[in-house]
Amino acid sequence: MADDFSRSIARVVVAQIAEGTGFDTCQESAVDILADLLLRYLSTVCASSHSFAEQAGRSQANLADTLLSLEELGVTADDLQSHIQLQQGTDVPFAHTLAPYPVHTQRPLPPTFRDQKEDHPAHIPDFLQAFPDPHTYQQTAAFTGHEADAHKQRQSMLEAKQKAEAALNKMHQRMTSKAAQPDSNPFMVPPVVEQLPAAAAGGGGGGGGSAALDQQNGIGGAA
Repeated sequence: MADDFSRSIARVVVAQIAEGTGFDTCQESAVDILADLLLRYLSTVCASSHSFAEQAGRSQANLADTLLSLEELGVTADDLQSHIQLQQGTDVPFAHTLAPYPVHTQRPLPPTFRDQKEDHPAHIPDFLQAFPDPHTYQQTAAFTGHEADAHKQRQSMLEAKQKAEAALNKMHQRMTSKAAQPDSNPFMVPPVVEQLPAAAAGGGGGGGGSAALDQQNGIGGAA
């Protein structure tokens, strides 16, 4: 959100600079490129100024840090003075009214003992932050009703493990049975072949076994 807002401001600045230098029209792609270069240039100057301030043992940058940053980019104080003299009397205000940027928001403060009207120890003032809810720092029962009995705790854990294993086994059996007997065309099911006794297979001659197999598979007819 902040990046989009900064880019939109940079686009307006680039358009005003182009208009001030004599351009009547400008392609949108050219405005986007120049706005991106402007944002990168400002980011580089700000980051370098912050580095110079930290090296000097300060937390905020000043004018000297900014001038050193510009000198690193090839812009001297004399160049700035010449630019200011050329632009005197031609200042163009920004096209829109801008709110203070960036927007500084105040984080919501945690409630105090006074706000919640809670009892507090005598050595703690009531304007300090209140304690969190008791369930966040007190012991939470893992097994309701018999959490103090270690034997019952282990028994409950064992029962839960057994139930989970049984559920996994049932699911595995269901999946394997469906894979072995898919719900497809019943005519595509492979035929069932049964082994005949040796006496029946040999006593009826060579065609007995074949006839029994054909009858089992539903093959054959009147001669």
